[in-house]
Amino acid sequence: DSLTMFVTFLLGGRWLTLRAQHRVAGALEDACARLPAQARRLGPDGRAELVPLESLHIGDGLRVLAGEAFVADGRVLEGRTQVDEALLTGESRPVERGPGDGVVAGSLNLAAPVTMRVERLGADTRFEGIVALMRSALTQRPTAVQAADRLAVPFLWGVLVLAALAAAVWSVIDPSRAVWVAVSVLIVTCPCALSLAAPSALLAAAGALARRGVLVRRLDALESLAGIDT
Repeated sequence: DSLTMFVTFLLGGRWLTLRAQHRVAGALEDACARLPAQARRLGPDGRAELVPLESLHIGDGLRVLAGEAFVADGRVLEGRTQVDEALLTGESRPVERGPGDGVVAGSLNLAAPVTMRVERLGADTRFEGIVALMRSALTQRPTAVQAADRLAVPFLWGVLVLAALAAAVWSVIDPSRAVWVAVSVLIVTCPCALSLAAPSALLAAAGALARRGVLVRRLDALESLAGIDT
């Protein structure tokens, strides 16, 4: 029963970590899902037609209505408006944009319709660059966990030797308790707090921040937050 409990505990911890990763990924996708599936591309006659993002090309002219998101990086050709770039810059105040000013994918057009020229699409946009950074953060292992990984092999062999020695000693003192003592050594020396709880806690914190609009680029940054007083 002790061995079963030990294995179940470890597998349960891994399962909770995977659940946390999936929750964080979902929160990240929700926070970053600001690009519409279609855009209003201007034809040669100046009329706008809805087309999928996959059919856009560099140099296309787009019509972006108030309340819509910019789907590409580019420059305003006609019209003046206010743009919400909070997801990209962290600045909560809208910024003014007019002819010649740059706009970025993922920002929101707040005030009036404008016409823009596409300069960067897809993975070349700042928006996709930020999304890629967030996704890579989910696969990073914090410094403390990396240190634990480096120590894992010698630590494991040391624990196995200690368990074997304890079993050998108790096989002389009381053979009926030898296996129980060896299992107890294995359970007590398991670094569960560092190997299971620490990654899960960091992932859960990153997910909670993503739901509030704060995107974590490196999980190690969360460790530094404890020392911030301003």
